[in-house]
Amino acid sequence: MTGSPKITAYKAAVGIRYQANFKLEDVLGAVVQDLVKGGKSPFAGGYFENVLTENATRQKLLKRKSNESYLSLTPTDLIFENFFEKDAESEFEWMLKDVVPYLVDKVLRQNGVGEILRVGIIFGYKADLSVTCNQLISEFTQARISTSENFMFRFSKKLPVDMAWVKKGVDDFKNLIVTVQKREAPATHLVDFDIQQYFRPQLDHLEDFDFVQFFRAAKTDLLSDYQPLLDAERLVA
Repeated sequence: MTGSPKITAYKAAVGIRYQANFKLEDVLGAVVQDLVKGGKSPFAGGYFENVLTENATRQKLLKRKSNESYLSLTPTDLIFENFFEKDAESEFEWMLKDVVPYLVDKVLRQNGVGEILRVGIIFGYKADLSVTCNQLISEFTQARISTSENFMFRFSKKLPVDMAWVKKGVDDFKNLIVTVQKREAPATHLVDFDIQQYFRPQLDHLEDFDFVQFFRAAKTDLLSDYQPLLDAERLVA
């Protein structure tokens, strides 16, 4: 997942959106305790040091001090964003083998969550895209501006659903959102590939979808179709 030396995979995030679940809302405190201290939790042993509560949104936010990693849990969605501290491959495998099964089974299924609306994964890269971004700025401004201190570019594309996921009587679809952002300090470009699947109609039972396989397939798509877009030497050429 790392690409050339100028390209670094630095984070991945998984998310599940569902219809408001009031049973989960009633037990959020206990769920968080199990996440932080439960013997079977992949986060046991002090992974998250801070637990915050946002009363307006009924959000529980678990934060890691050593980096920006966090887990957000509300009555309508679950998000885990992992900023890598080790190599990207081992971090991602940990997410697939330990984190995702625990979140789906222990946090969601055992607390009656169903009616899944959307599932998604974000792969985050740091890359040197100065040439490409400056070309885009120059073309858009008819060469009046050729560089910038800050830059934000985003687009989305509706994708066909893999045949392995297709079921009769449904209108599910996938969506790709690409975001490129330049930060002045430290100077770098952050690139997010956000791959989402929408369920139409909603997915009534968690057991009817293989979340781990979806995330693994998304990684395959990333490596074959999207990461090569960041090949710095090809872009410069």
